[in-house]
Amino acid sequence: MRSRRRSPGGLLSPGELEIPSSPQGAPGDKTGPNNRRKRAMSDGLNTDDLDARIAIARDNLRQLTEQAAAYSGAADEERAADRIAEQQAELDALLKEREQHK
Repeated sequence: MRSRRRSPGGLLSPGELEIPSSPQGAPGDKTGPNNRRKRAMSDGLNTDDLDARIAIARDNLRQLTEQAAAYSGAADEERAADRIAEQQAELDALLKEREQHK
């Protein structure tokens, strides 16, 4: 089972996704060489891990958008816009990597 930690701002950090490991060949292990669904990605992520990070980034964007709607003041709006842009860049990079490995 995967556990996700929240960053200080309450948002999930795609880079901090914890994936428990099991010994190769253990019962229920889906990381064996015969499992096509769990192909290794260039940076060591498999498709399931990458999909999980994409889902986290999308959820973070949704939360940031909701928070931005509640902010008032130029400084808050600018900070929210910066966080949204940063998260969108992360999502775009993950989607690009996912598309390259299909």
